[in-house]
Amino acid sequence: ELGSAPTKDQLAEQAAAAAALASPVAKEARAKDAKIQALEEQLDRLTEQHAETKREHEAAVEALSASQEEAAKHTLTAIDATETENKMREEQAKLQAALEQERARGEQSKIEIESLQEKSTALLSEIQVFKTEMQAQKEAHEAELAAKGEEAASTVSALEARLAVMQAEGDSAAVAMNTEAQAAISKLEEASKEKTSKIAEMEQRFGEAETAHANTLAEKETAHTAAVQELKNEHNSALQEVETA
Repeated sequence: ELGSAPTKDQLAEQAAAAAALASPVAKEARAKDAKIQALEEQLDRLTEQHAETKREHEAAVEALSASQEEAAKHTLTAIDATETENKMREEQAKLQAALEQERARGEQSKIEIESLQEKSTALLSEIQVFKTEMQAQKEAHEAELAAKGEEAASTVSALEARLAVMQAEGDSAAVAMNTEAQAAISKLEEASKEKTSKIAEMEQRFGEAETAHANTLAEKETAHTAAVQELKNEHNSALQEVETA
């Protein structure tokens, strides 16, 4: 959701890098400030020394103005003083140039330090914004989880209540089914008894019919045997009559 925004770790690394970069620059700037201060003190001493030499030269000029010899000495002293003054001026110019250079470097270092401080402040601001956004997202996520948890708890409670109702209904249904099953078993037992009775009755009737059929067959066989015997007797009698005739 944050897109190309830097992560918290990246922001922390950038802040650490900025602090690490600013530390040696600040150290160097302090060293340069100390060096500038030393050069300024040395320049002040040289300026004071130059002023003192100039005062001594002026005093010597005044003292030697009374005579020619003193004038000659004054000329030599003036030459020496001029050479010394020129050397001091050259040294002062060098020191001034070095001082200006160090001041320029110090200003550049201050600019770099200010830039690094601005970057560090910006990074800290980004980190704070990132923390705020993450905290807001965390709170929103926790609120969403809490809402979902409450919804899940409500759903579970509803399911438990429904399960209890279903269990009660299931127990009632089980009792009803058990009653129906017992009734069906009783009916089956009665039907089985009735069927057994009918089978016994049918077996009895079959036995009686079989006995009657056997008796009928026996009677028919006896009658047939008697008829055959009678026919044989009649035939034999007829044969005898024929033979006799």
